[in-house]
Amino acid sequence: MALHVDGEAVALNNHFIYKSMMVSGVPNFAFALGYTTNAWTLKVDLVVDHLCRLLAHMDRHGYATVPPVADDPSLTGRPFLDMDTAYINRAMRLFPQQGSHGPWTVSQDYALDRARLGGPVEDPALHFTATAVDAEPATREAAA
Repeated sequence: MALHVDGEAVALNNHFIYKSMMVSGVPNFAFALGYTTNAWTLKVDLVVDHLCRLLAHMDRHGYATVPPVADDPSLTGRPFLDMDTAYINRAMRLFPQQGSHGPWTVSQDYALDRARLGGPVEDPALHFTATAVDAEPATREAAA
């Protein structure tokens, strides 16, 4: 899948994964990938619940977009998945990276994910933008 932001192609391997569900610098894009060491649906349930709460938060506050921004200079990258499987490792160069700490890590631990994804959706790494309001809403009058 090719991603574009404002007409520019996104090279996913140059971006970080936020809370196992979003990609840094890419607004309003989320995905769910389950555990590789546990029941797949446990992680997906946590991610989807967090995403639904994030969308509800955006709706309540009138936000139009939310890209996660990885602006921590101490953040270093690691492969998205730590697996010793040849077909995964061959493609890992195309995936976004997980970070070295904070919400940029991709955990395979249910208790850690439950605490991280079950917590508040507000986060300094998320840059919310408000909905643009039309200066003059278009109206149509029915012809008599």
